[in-house]
Amino acid sequence: MKKAVLFAVILLIVSFVAGVGTGIAARHADKPGYAVERTRVKALDRLTKKLNLTETQKQDVKTILEGSRLQIASLKNELRQKVSQARQDANSEILAMLTPQQQEIFQKMTAEKKQKDGSGGRRQRHNKE
Repeated sequence: MKKAVLFAVILLIVSFVAGVGTGIAARHADKPGYAVERTRVKALDRLTKKLNLTETQKQDVKTILEGSRLQIASLKNELRQKVSQARQDANSEILAMLTPQQQEIFQKMTAEKKQKDGSGGRRQRHNKE
């Protein structure tokens, strides 16, 4: 009886760990941009069905969606650069008003943040457009 209970508990734990591991692996297995592509395909399929698009219309919509995606990606990149510059400007202003001892601490803090984030800002996203 004790062996059966122990076996059941071990089996339950192994199943749980395997499930968590599988979930983590599946989450990170997608190629970068996969979710964006999947969303675009779903949007095209939804429009095709709801609007009863012809093949020509479907191709035109596909081209429009791709152009839109590229334009949005460009705008996001531009915004990222502007936000980064604004952060750098703010850090420079803060640094200028601090005492030498405070400047040293502030520079260490910003260096640690850059190292932690890998960018000097927020954590990098895995699925950049």
